[in-house]
Amino acid sequence: MGCGAGKPKHDASERRQSTQKIKPDEKGAQPDKKPRVPKTSNDAVLPSASPVAKPDRGKIRGHPINQPSRSVQWYVAWSDAPFDIVAVDLEKGEHKEASFLDRHPGGEVPVLEDGDFSVSESTAILQYLAHDNPQMMPQDAKKMAQLRAYMGRHADTVRKCSDLCFRRYLQAPNDEQAVKDGFAAIKPTLDYYNSILETNDYILGDSLSLADFLFAPEVDQLHFPGLNLLSNHPHIVDYFQRLRECIGGYADNVNLAQKEVKKMSFITKVTGHPMNQGYRAVELYIASIEGADGEDAHCEENWEKDVTDDVILLVSAEAFEAHGATAVMAYLTDGFASQSKKERAVVAGFNAEYAELYYPMLFVDCVVQSLREPTHLMSSKLHQQIEEKGSGALSKLDSRLQTVSGPFFFGESCTAIDFLCITLLDMLVAIGGLQCLDKFPACAGYIECFEKMPVYVSEKGRMDNFLAKKRAKEQLQNAESHIAKNVDSNETQPLLQHHIGSPGSKSVIWLLTTLGLSVKRELVVRRSDAPRLIDGEVDLSDPAAILVYLSCGTLLEPPSPKARALVHQYFGLHMNGVHDISRKIKQGTEVVAPILQKYDELLSTQQYIAGDNLSLADFLFAPEIEQLNQIDESALGQYTKLNKYLSRLDLLPAYASLWSECNGNCALVNTE
Repeated sequence: MGCGAGKPKHDASERRQSTQKIKPDEKGAQPDKKPRVPKTSNDAVLPSASPVAKPDRGKIRGHPINQPSRSVQWYVAWSDAPFDIVAVDLEKGEHKEASFLDRHPGGEVPVLEDGDFSVSESTAILQYLAHDNPQMMPQDAKKMAQLRAYMGRHADTVRKCSDLCFRRYLQAPNDEQAVKDGFAAIKPTLDYYNSILETNDYILGDSLSLADFLFAPEVDQLHFPGLNLLSNHPHIVDYFQRLRECIGGYADNVNLAQKEVKKMSFITKVTGHPMNQGYRAVELYIASIEGADGEDAHCEENWEKDVTDDVILLVSAEAFEAHGATAVMAYLTDGFASQSKKERAVVAGFNAEYAELYYPMLFVDCVVQSLREPTHLMSSKLHQQIEEKGSGALSKLDSRLQTVSGPFFFGESCTAIDFLCITLLDMLVAIGGLQCLDKFPACAGYIECFEKMPVYVSEKGRMDNFLAKKRAKEQLQNAESHIAKNVDSNETQPLLQHHIGSPGSKSVIWLLTTLGLSVKRELVVRRSDAPRLIDGEVDLSDPAAILVYLSCGTLLEPPSPKARALVHQYFGLHMNGVHDISRKIKQGTEVVAPILQKYDELLSTQQYIAGDNLSLADFLFAPEIEQLNQIDESALGQYTKLNKYLSRLDLLPAYASLWSECNGNCALVNTE
């Protein structure tokens, strides 16, 4: 069983017959005691628990770095209790506004709202949520007495950790004496629980209890970047690691709190345009190195900056500011973490070349100039710029890469130099294809070294997504422009190039069948080449643009400005969410769960994606979700509203016809 008992697996083969939401095991099974050895798996297992059974979802109002709020939010995530988390902006004083005080006169968070009932204070809320869970609210008198005793002393002991953290992060980040004084006040409490956790797995013994939900969010903040005050309390640190590995919801709770703390305290902030190559390199380095100084940095995208503006580093504790990628990286990594004279010489040489050649000639002259062109002209513009201005810099970089002794600049270890280099080359390839590096084989081979690094793949996906959205926006405008001009291109029949494994192709085919439109159809080999619609001078490859173009003058054209706005709102959301969801699930179910949950909740209040009528948003949305179900049959198991939505679509003849055709060509679904 390992760290914990998982939730029962749903039989996805019955997804459209299922109307019950999967509930955790009603017995409230406790995870097995974890042996004190390092865990090799990164999988977090949710132990079983009994949520409060309510027909309607209540609300938990709180803030992600308010420790009592964190306790309650963690319990809701762990138990799958039917409550929605609603953020209260404490900085703006929302908890002191009349609308909040009318229902919650104390003006404090967290608060629970369950119908007409509301209650504040984290201990009271936790007991309310756990009232029918024997694991959390034990019937045994001795265990209950232990829990009551902990709750009684919590405010006067463990809760004082928050005073220190508040002073450190928000009031006086440079006052080291205040930190020392605050730590001295709580050290006896930490010593006591460190000794308890030397023999116990959890605060009250070997079973998770409400005491853990209260204790951990208070004390773990002492282990956040910028404090790290638990080095002499190793058993508490080990305890937090057990919670991360074995107790559902805790890791996400901590990660969100740390992210918010970084935003509020600005221990170190890096800001820049998200498509600026230097900003991408710095962000990638920070995300990739655990335990590095850079881990304390908070990256903040600024779309208002020009893409060529330098990345900027701000260090509030030192009143220090640095400009430019090499300066920022040097600060974050102490000279790129190079120790030997030889390595320092390599770093110095690369920095000089980067500033004089690579950044101005490859990024500014080649990449940026290409980005400012329409998408269909970007590649040719890039090749022209490389030929005229960038070939010398690429030749220099190619020669340098030919001399390295391993896959990276310093052998097997990827360093900050590598991130500066790869974010130059991958932007060239993203715009101009690998053929732009045909004359530079070392550069082309270097890129392959990064393709198995998850942190790089994730960051590169954001760049690819930006380019895809740029293309989609332009094609949508192009399609609407042709419609507005009443371009008549019916002299020849339109050509649709499609692939049976492409959700976008399915969207277009479903629309054609629904409207009874006739086009020539050509099956292409690569999924990435589909769909593409060619109709005279119109050449579209974005599914949303094709749908808009084909639906002009039909019943599926949005009937009002409001309907059109809702459809186009979904088009904008599609690229950052549902698009390619069948591939995203390969990174883990936790990646797609928030997306599925969002639309499951949306469909609880309306029949279709953009309202109560079928629209182009549905044509774009549904094939992506169906593709996900083909890849992972259990993916949709617990999302009852999504399943009902798909069942409604099954009743549409054109939709049923689409999937009959796809099932007959299932061997092609995963062809790239």
